[in-house]
Amino acid sequence: MTYYPDPNAKKPGGCLETLVLTKIAFEVLLPALAFIFGSIIALVLIIWAFATSPWLGLLALGAAGVAIWLLTIWDKRRVARLEAEIKDLDLPPPPDVTKR
Repeated sequence: MTYYPDPNAKKPGGCLETLVLTKIAFEVLLPALAFIFGSIIALVLIIWAFATSPWLGLLALGAAGVAIWLLTIWDKRRVARLEAEIKDLDLPPPPDVTKR
């Protein structure tokens, strides 16, 4: 018995689809991984700075605090911009779930 492939069958995905999916996965995971590794590196540098000199450690700790403060300002602006974009969309109002 011989096998004849179905001419209507979908062809398997190629290299381009694999590269697109890999790119999407890295775009999703890269910010989280950068935050994790950046936090670990910052913690190690702060510990090293405290081991070197208490004043250097306090300076590094202050720099980390300023970095966190700037990150919160950036995030507030980003969220406000995204909310403004959502308001600009012509969407129907959400249903009122309190009425029965």
